[in-house]
Amino acid sequence: MSEGNEAGPPARGRGAPSDTAGPDATVDTLGTDSEGADTDGTWGTWETVSAAARTLQGSPMQTQMPQAELESVGTTGRQALGAFEAERQASAEAPLVLGEVIGEGGRGIVRAATQTAMGREVAVKAVRPSLREALSQRRTTLELLQEAWITGRLEHPNIIPVYDIASDEDGQPLIVLKRIEGESWASLLAEPERARERLGLDPGDPADPADLDEAELLDAHLRVLMAVCTAVHFAHDRRILHLDIKPENVMLGSHGEIYVADWGVAASLAPDPAGKLPLAARRSGIVGTPSYMAPEMALGDGERLDERTDVYLLGATLHELIAGRPPHGGRSIMEVLYAVSHTEPRLPEHAHAPPELAEICRKAMAREPEDRYASAQELRRAIADFRSHRVASHIANEAQERLDELEALLVALAERARAEAEAGVGAWDEEASVEASSDNRPDPQRRKELFAQIRFGFEQSLAAWPENEAALRGLVRARELIVRYELDHGAPAIAVAIASRTRDLPAELLARVDEAYAREQGRQAELERIHADHDPNLGRRTRSFMIFVLSFVWIGFPLYEQLVAPEYPRAKTFLLYGLVPVLSLAVLAVLRVWARDSLTRTHINRLSVSTVALGLAFQLLLTLAGYFAGLGALQTMAFLPLVWACVVSLMAMAIDARGLVLGAAFGLATLGASVWTDFTFAFIGAANSFAAVAIVSGWWPRVSSSPN
Repeated sequence: MSEGNEAGPPARGRGAPSDTAGPDATVDTLGTDSEGADTDGTWGTWETVSAAARTLQGSPMQTQMPQAELESVGTTGRQALGAFEAERQASAEAPLVLGEVIGEGGRGIVRAATQTAMGREVAVKAVRPSLREALSQRRTTLELLQEAWITGRLEHPNIIPVYDIASDEDGQPLIVLKRIEGESWASLLAEPERARERLGLDPGDPADPADLDEAELLDAHLRVLMAVCTAVHFAHDRRILHLDIKPENVMLGSHGEIYVADWGVAASLAPDPAGKLPLAARRSGIVGTPSYMAPEMALGDGERLDERTDVYLLGATLHELIAGRPPHGGRSIMEVLYAVSHTEPRLPEHAHAPPELAEICRKAMAREPEDRYASAQELRRAIADFRSHRVASHIANEAQERLDELEALLVALAERARAEAEAGVGAWDEEASVEASSDNRPDPQRRKELFAQIRFGFEQSLAAWPENEAALRGLVRARELIVRYELDHGAPAIAVAIASRTRDLPAELLARVDEAYAREQGRQAELERIHADHDPNLGRRTRSFMIFVLSFVWIGFPLYEQLVAPEYPRAKTFLLYGLVPVLSLAVLAVLRVWARDSLTRTHINRLSVSTVALGLAFQLLLTLAGYFAGLGALQTMAFLPLVWACVVSLMAMAIDARGLVLGAAFGLATLGASVWTDFTFAFIGAANSFAAVAIVSGWWPRVSSSPN
């Protein structure tokens, strides 16, 4: 800070103007025929700039003060100046106890002081004693008062407040300011280690450059610049231009406070009814610091100044944060002004600026004001967006590293598959990932882990920054790699699922995916058809009704034979036994015709009808075989449950293994009928009853809804 609350920084190798190749340091030799010179452009001729610069003094890093003239101050302003001069002559009490010098600038000096009325420590700014000649005394007094009047109108957390205007023992004006326990931002830029400590960062190990995160430090400096933008925007809202924004004029307090200081060259864009504030449009001559200066400032024409002039100065400060030096360099003020008016500032290649931040800096420092950000607040938003994008970019960079690893892995897997195919080894099993990793072969399972990490990383980056082109490209590339791999290795369902998340894949790959999708749809339709064909719940009621109807014959006839049937001749008995399966087959045929849509709808229904028909056919065949073999009727019927045990067991193995319980029941009935022949039909009726109840109640058809 040129005239701040602390001593100015030491000479900064980091922030010193560069000795860029340029014209000589004299006005006469700075021609207008240099390459890239703007001889008749927006900013006028070099003669205009050099004429305005002839009265400048000092170095390009020093603030050039305006030439305050009493004629430019309104009546009320002159009255205020006269009132101050009268008051300082009449004042007998010293309201301030001055202390040591804590800062010096080109025209001002800052001392520590105690405000006796309030009993508080303050900072006091006064004109340098060397500038108090009689001829310029009123002018310098006016300059200091105007700075106090301007700053006093800007009550903002990031602007040093003015407490009072007083006078010293010689009657010279003093600005009483809040004392800041801190230092200028410029001094911290020159010493990164101290800057890390002041900005609340991990100091790291200065002996290990790798341990000092430059991106983290840059982000902390950007936070400071954003606070400066906020203060400047507040001043613009009050129609005040600062016109000397630079790191030297920003104070950083010991508790994280950020203050924009030194409003000595500030000017008002609107006329001041009180006549106290300098009007920018009436400002003539070059003001500000040449090394940071906007092109329109070099003309010395106040009518060209507006809010975008301060935006340029904020961009120049950003340039120094990135490059380590101000944008305009030269060995003298004239060389620097020539650079201001004739060249476009460029970030040096060694700065390695993130492209987005470099573009922000370029736009803020555009030569034409209309090409810059329209306001300091707009510039602040751009910086805030960049800071949020930095996190997104960091995540995307990590995902990109995984993507590079995935691409290398897939190439290795393809080479291995090709080598094994040529060697006649045949297809290799992806499940053998443990074996693959143990002998340093590429692990196919690793691709799944990598793809999951890549997708998560890029999607998180896009959630924070939807316009992140790098993340968009990386995500599409990862999907393309995996889709190709899965298509080539017989996993079209995975390829289709991944490709459905984006249509930014190459046309030929999308065509392959569409073909795979059609095949997959056909396969799924066939699986669904097979599943439905083996679903035991479809037609369950119809099957239960069929068994319920047939059970009247299967249960009623054995009970009749066991309890009330008279003795018939052998031939008539076998005829009666043969009519039972024939009658049952007739009933089954009627039911099939009546409920053909349901009973023929699924494989299970068709199998059930066929099994019952087959059982009845075997029952008829058993009856005929017993008759022609000369066996007794009861001996023949004793084997009837065995026939149904075999039929039901075969049906159970085709549909549901738990149906073997019914087969076991018929088997036990066969065993009982063979031992106790007189109770053959009782055993048959009991087995038929158990089977009918189990089937009709829905126990068997409800067992499973999945195919066997």
